[in-house]
Amino acid sequence: MLHKTLMLAAAIAMPIVPRIANAQVALSKTYLVPMKNTPISRADLAAALLRGHIKEFGKLPSENRLSMGLAQVSLENGNGKYSYNHNL
Repeated sequence: MLHKTLMLAAAIAMPIVPRIANAQVALSKTYLVPMKNTPISRADLAAALLRGHIKEFGKLPSENRLSMGLAQVSLENGNGKYSYNHNL
């Protein structure tokens, strides 16, 4: 039964996959941006996270939430030293 379900799912998805793959290739060629290091200070990072939270949720984040976000981004980007294209 599982085999038949997987085959049916594959048959349904088959016509979609090439179009999606081609669209991704077209988009990647059209929107390819050179990688540029854009370091951010800890204070600027905290301010950006605060503004983003207010914009998204309409209220101030708790101290714990803001600190956790700051810690996560700092860990992933070497305290802002290895941020590229303003991508957190």
